[in-house]
Amino acid sequence: MNRSSTTWRNLPEDRKQPGSEAQWLALVAEHPALVKRPVLLTADGVASVGFSEAGWTQRLGR
Repeated sequence: MNRSSTTWRNLPEDRKQPGSEAQWLALVAEHPALVKRPVLLTADGVASVGFSEAGWTQRLGR
């Protein structure tokens, strides 16, 4: 969840605390900009979100 985004900051406070996974999914479906990008899914099935040069270098072995 990208809590530093403008979209997040503009949400009403009650929307920032979904009570269930279904509510989180509905929030992301309504506001896709809340998903941290980029998303990397490697062949081993591990997903990484957001960008960190050190983290991606480690994940990609470069």
